[in-house]
Amino acid sequence: MAPKSNIIRRLKAKYSVKIKGRRKRSVSLFCKTFTPALSASNDSPLLPLNTSELNDSSASYSGYNDSSTIGKQCYSEKRQKLSKNWRELEKKLLVIKRQSYNRISSTCCHCHREVDEIIRCSDCGPDQYFCLDCWHTCHDAVWFHSPDIWKGKMFCKMPLEPGIQHDVLVEFCGCESEGETLLRSNLWPCSPTSPQVAVSIELLELLRVLCLEKHVSTEGFCNALEYRYHRTPGQKAKVKKLSRILLQEVFEAYRHHVYQLQHMQDLNAGYCMSGIDSGAVCPACEGSVANNNLYCFDGNFGLVRRKTAGIQSAFPRHQERFFCNQVEVDKFMNDYSEQETKLFDCSNFQAGSLIRSKKKSTKLDVKGVFGACCRHEFPKMFLDMKHGERLGYAVWILNQLLSSNKNLKICYDIACKLKSHLQIRKQHHILHRVDFAVPVFHGYGHKLSCQLQFSPRQLEGFGLTDGEAMERLWSYLRKFNCITKEMKPEHRTDLLTDALFHFGCRLKKKFGLQFQHKINKAFHVQEETRAKLNVLLASRPEVHSHQSFSLAESFCDNPVRERNPTEQYALDLKNYYKRIDLVNNITDSENDLTEHQSAIAKYELTIVERKLGISRWDASDEIFIQTITVAAENKRQEITQKILNFNVEKTFLSSLVKKYPVGQAIVNRLMTNIQKINRNLRKLIVQYNEMEDYPVLHQPRTRTLEDFGKSNSCPTSLDKQRTDCYNLLQRCKEEIELVKQDMLGTLFYYQRQVDILHGTVCKIPVELKAYVCTLQAFKEMELIDVWSYFEKIVDFQPHTPLLRDLLNMTCMNTFNASDDDDDETPSEDLNHLISLMDNSDYDDDEDL
Repeated sequence: MAPKSNIIRRLKAKYSVKIKGRRKRSVSLFCKTFTPALSASNDSPLLPLNTSELNDSSASYSGYNDSSTIGKQCYSEKRQKLSKNWRELEKKLLVIKRQSYNRISSTCCHCHREVDEIIRCSDCGPDQYFCLDCWHTCHDAVWFHSPDIWKGKMFCKMPLEPGIQHDVLVEFCGCESEGETLLRSNLWPCSPTSPQVAVSIELLELLRVLCLEKHVSTEGFCNALEYRYHRTPGQKAKVKKLSRILLQEVFEAYRHHVYQLQHMQDLNAGYCMSGIDSGAVCPACEGSVANNNLYCFDGNFGLVRRKTAGIQSAFPRHQERFFCNQVEVDKFMNDYSEQETKLFDCSNFQAGSLIRSKKKSTKLDVKGVFGACCRHEFPKMFLDMKHGERLGYAVWILNQLLSSNKNLKICYDIACKLKSHLQIRKQHHILHRVDFAVPVFHGYGHKLSCQLQFSPRQLEGFGLTDGEAMERLWSYLRKFNCITKEMKPEHRTDLLTDALFHFGCRLKKKFGLQFQHKINKAFHVQEETRAKLNVLLASRPEVHSHQSFSLAESFCDNPVRERNPTEQYALDLKNYYKRIDLVNNITDSENDLTEHQSAIAKYELTIVERKLGISRWDASDEIFIQTITVAAENKRQEITQKILNFNVEKTFLSSLVKKYPVGQAIVNRLMTNIQKINRNLRKLIVQYNEMEDYPVLHQPRTRTLEDFGKSNSCPTSLDKQRTDCYNLLQRCKEEIELVKQDMLGTLFYYQRQVDILHGTVCKIPVELKAYVCTLQAFKEMELIDVWSYFEKIVDFQPHTPLLRDLLNMTCMNTFNASDDDDDETPSEDLNHLISLMDNSDYDDDEDL
C-alpha cells in the first residue's frame, strides 16, 4: 500500500454491471487512488476528478494519457502498443486471479474468531471473511451476494439468492496496476493502462456464453441492453458507450483470460505440467492405443472476411491450437500447381474445380475455411482458404496429419477426385497410407461405381461412421459469419478458435451418453441385419451365404472396348462421305449448306492418314468396306454396353429411392441423378438407331429404352440386398470394437489428467494449490460422469483422490451401490458436489 502521507483522490468512473436475476443496469463506480503527496499534511482534502472527460464523446478509452502524442502516432503503431500493453497486463491479472483461490485469512472480520470453514464474500469487497453466524447477521437484508466457503483445500460456492447492485469504492495502490486492483473487486479493466471504465466480470461472462453458445455479437448484446433500458432515465446513454468500450480488445482479452484459467497452458513450462488438456485434444483419440485415425474433411464458404475489415497488427492469442500457420499454407498453395482431374469421371462437383477456384475475389481477403475433424466429431485442424476449395488444401492437411500418424482413413465429399488427383501427381507416399471414402449422404450425388468403391459401408475399418461430422460442425460454426467477416485477422482467428474450444467442450460432456448410444445402436442394427439376411438366404437356398457377398463389383461399370485408330478413321471417313453427299443434294437452304460445309472442314483426315501411313480410301474400296463393317459392329456393341451400364446404375438408384419417403432431400437428390441417366440413355438410343445405314455383320433392329430395360445382365435386387446386409454386419462388428476402444481411451485420458494434476499439487507454490485442486476436482467429476456410462461395458476402475477426501467415499459408494440402476443421471452426492463447486470461472457450468 502507499504511505499515509500520500493524497487520496476520488475517481468517478462508470461501469456496466450484470445482476443475477432480472435487473440489469449501469451504475457509477467511485474509485480511490493514491497520488504523490503535494504537501506534508495528512489533512489534505480529496481532489475531485474532472468528470467532463468521461462525458466527452471524443474521450479515448485506449489507455494512453497524452492525447497530443496519440495524435502524432500512426494507427498501426497505436494498435501494436495497445496489444503489447494488454498482453503485459494479462500475465499480472492471471497471478491475481489465481491467488483468489486461496484463503487469505481464517479470522472473521466482525467477531474476530478463527474458524475452519470461513466464508468469503467477494461482493462485500476484498478480504471480507465471516463466520457462519456473522454471515447471517450481516447478510439478512442482502439477497444477491454469492459467498464461498472454505472446505479444507479449496473454496466452494454456497447456494444463495442472487444479489443486488451496489456502489463500490475501489482503492488504487501504487504497489500494483489499476487493472489488478479492479480484478480483485471482480471488475474487468477496459484499458490496460490507466483505466477509466471497468466492466463487471458477470456481464462479460454473460456476453461470452451468449457469443459462443448463441452467436450473439458484441454490438447485438449492447443493443439488447440499450433496448432493455430505453425507458430507464439516464441509463440509455450509458449503455450506448459500452459497445465502443468493448471494441478496445476488452472482450478478446477476457476470453483469453478465461481460457488460460481453465487450461493452465502458461504453467506447463514453469511447473512441468506437460500433458495438461489444452482444449484442442480429443480424449477418445488421445487416450486410445489403437491406430484408427479416421478424419473428415470439408470446406465452408460462409466464414469469409472482407479486406476492408483491417490488417493484422498482432499475432493471434491462440496461435496454432486449431488454425494452421497461414503463412506456410499460402506459401504451399502458391508453389502447388494443380491440374484438372481426368482419371476419374464422376459427378460435376464444384469442389476441387480450378475453374471455380482459380480467381480470387477482389473484396474478400478470406473466402472460407477448410478443416478436419476426427471420427468423434472433435475439431482437429483448420486453415483459411484464399481461393475456392482447391485440392491443395486437402493435400496440405493430409501431409500434416501423416507427419504424426502412420495410416489414415479420410472421408471427403470429393474423395474420388482427390484420390485421382494424387494418382496424377504420383504422390504414392500418401496413397499407400490413406484410405479414401465419400460420406454417406454426399455419396448419393456420385455415380454408381464411385458409390460402391468409396462408400464407408463397403470399406473395412470405417465402422458405422457416416462421414458427415464436418457438416454438423459447420452448422454451429457458420453462424459466426456475420461477426467474423468484419473483424481483424487475429481477432477473427481467436474468436473462431474459442468457438471450436466451446464446441469441443460440449462434445466432451456428451461423450459418455454418445458412446453408449453408438454401441447400443450397433448391437441393434446387427441383430436386425442378421435376421434380414437369414430371410434373404432362405428365399434362395441354392445360393450359399458366401457366394453372394462379392457381387459389389458387378454393379460397377463394365469396361468399354477401346476403339482401334483404323476403325475410328473408317468411321470418320464414312461420316465425311455422308456429309459430301448431303452437300451435293442440297439446293434450297443456304443455312443447311453452310452447316454441312463447316462440319466437313472439321474432319482432319489428312493428319490421320499421315500418321497411319495410308492413302485415302474410296467408298467402294474393299478394305474400306471390311473395316467400316467391323468398326460399325464394334461401335454398336460399345453403345449397347454403355446403355447397360447406365441401366445398372438406374436400377441401383431406383432401389435406393424406395427406402426413403417422398420429399426428403435424399430422394430429391437420387431422382435428379435418375433423370440425368435417362437423358444419357435417350441420347445413346438415338446414336444406336442412327447407325442403321452402316454395313452390318448381323441385321440390327430399331431399339427402344424398354428393350434394354428388360435385360437380364443387371444384378438382381436380391443379390444386392444380401451384399448390403453382409457388409453392414461387418461394419457393425467394427463399430462395436471401435466404440469399446473409444471408451477405454476416454477413461485413460481423463485418469491421466487427474494423475498429472494430483502429482503437481505438491510441486507448485502455495498460492496455486487451491487453484489446481479446483481444476482437479472438475477433472475427477468428468471422469466419474464418463465412467458411469461405461462401467458395464469396459473393465476400468477410476481413481479420484480429491473427491474421495472431500466426500469421504460417499460419492464412490453411491455409484457402486447403483450398478443395476438404469438411470443415466448422476447420484445425489455428485449433484451436491457440483452445486458446491459451481464456479463461474469454469466453462459452461450452467450445463452441469
